[in-house]
Amino acid sequence: MSSETLLRLDKFTKLFLVHFSGTPSEDPQDYLDRCHEVLQNMGIVETNGVDFPMFRMMGSAKRWWRDYMLTRPAGLPELTWDQFSQLFLEKYLPVTLREDYRKQFEHLQQGSMTVTQYETHLFYLAHHATILLLTESERVRRFIEELTYLIRLQMDKETGSDISYQAAVNVTRRIEMLLAQERGQSALQASHGASKSRGPIASHPDQLAYSAPPALISVPPIQSHQIGYPGRHGQFQCQQSQQLRASYTCGDLRHVARFCPRPQGNM
Repeated sequence: MSSETLLRLDKFTKLFLVHFSGTPSEDPQDYLDRCHEVLQNMGIVETNGVDFPMFRMMGSAKRWWRDYMLTRPAGLPELTWDQFSQLFLEKYLPVTLREDYRKQFEHLQQGSMTVTQYETHLFYLAHHATILLLTESERVRRFIEELTYLIRLQMDKETGSDISYQAAVNVTRRIEMLLAQERGQSALQASHGASKSRGPIASHPDQLAYSAPPALISVPPIQSHQIGYPGRHGQFQCQQSQQLRASYTCGDLRHVARFCPRPQGNM
């Protein structure tokens, strides 16, 4: 490897910091895309687009590529970036998996997702599917056709056939925001209407809510051996009751002998 190539490799490894080891949690398509972006910015896609990516591979991925290059027949033309990408994806993103992404892409609907979530998922599936959307108008059509009904209806009114994909995404996000604000205002008006139907609400902190008076409690009469009579100053005074005794002259319980109307001689 020449000194010039070593300098380019040193610059590449400083700019491209992504590693790939071939585990299921890694995204092989994302690795290729980022690698190609750095190579293209350095202007070395054709000269070093095949040998430089190996320096960011690790583990089983590095062993796989090294074995492939060792067993490749001598005398064959050098691999291009497109050939390397195809071999890499066949190994780590097989056709069966990409076909599954394609089916998910074809049937993806916005549903309960936000516009941003829907667009991100749609882009991911299209990026990993076996087919790519070749034209801008096809990307726009596929994005709009599975939006929710209200958003799609408004999009038909506001956009034309020549709108770009990014412009369509931006318009859709704005429509989503306006619809959310409209739902919020409708809910607020409904809440105010319900409050009016329940009657006025106290506006002053000292104003207490009406409550029914407490029920009257029936208190049983107090049993007492005292009887009372009004006093001189209106106070109620009590005196001990005396046991009633019958008149010893006539036997009447209603008076004593001193006040008996019958003469004592008649008894």
